[in-house]
Amino acid sequence: MELIKQNTQAQIIKSILVIFLGSVLLAVSAKIKIPFYPVPMTMQTFVVLFIGISFGYKIGVATIGLYLIEGIVFGILWLGTLIGWDKPIFDLGVKPFLLAEIFKIALLVLIAKKIFKFRKLI
Repeated sequence: MELIKQNTQAQIIKSILVIFLGSVLLAVSAKIKIPFYPVPMTMQTFVVLFIGISFGYKIGVATIGLYLIEGIVFGILWLGTLIGWDKPIFDLGVKPFLLAEIFKIALLVLIAKKIFKFRKLI
């Protein structure tokens, strides 16, 4: 029983490390610009697909989720620095986008079963 417990703890630590390193890789890939006309191309899409294929859906979703949380934090901090901490930063930089994000998540939840059924046909 102790061996199973140690194995589970090791797996959790390994997963957390992979999630963290994946979010760092995703952040770095957003900065890699490949000259392309008319708009430069970044490697972010490639890394998102790479994470999904190589990490699996559970670790992949956690990795992308961590990256988004980091972005929400980096955005709030930057906005506060840019316009001043005495302003309603949350109301200006986060609140306007929450309704749209909640709508997209709710829509995906509603059609998830249909997506899974469609995936089985492929």
